[in-house]
Amino acid sequence: MSIKTSVKTAVTAIFTAVISFFIAVPAHASGGGDLDTLAPFNRAGEGHNYVAIIIVAVVLLAIVLGLSTAVSNLFKKSN
Repeated sequence: MSIKTSVKTAVTAIFTAVISFFIAVPAHASGGGDLDTLAPFNRAGEGHNYVAIIIVAVVLLAIVLGLSTAVSNLFKKSN
């Protein structure tokens, strides 16, 4: 994979992760509905486990980059 493609893949993965984060946080914070489906999660005003969030983000980034590399290798032209 060329450097240009690798950089584009990494930027796309990071952009997707950031956008997903900004969509998921308000959805989680709003609660919504009468059913208490968020009972095992933090309430407003409680702290978050940032280490766990970072670990999950790194794992997901590794999965996205690994899969994108594997898929791009399938389409690589051999000489």
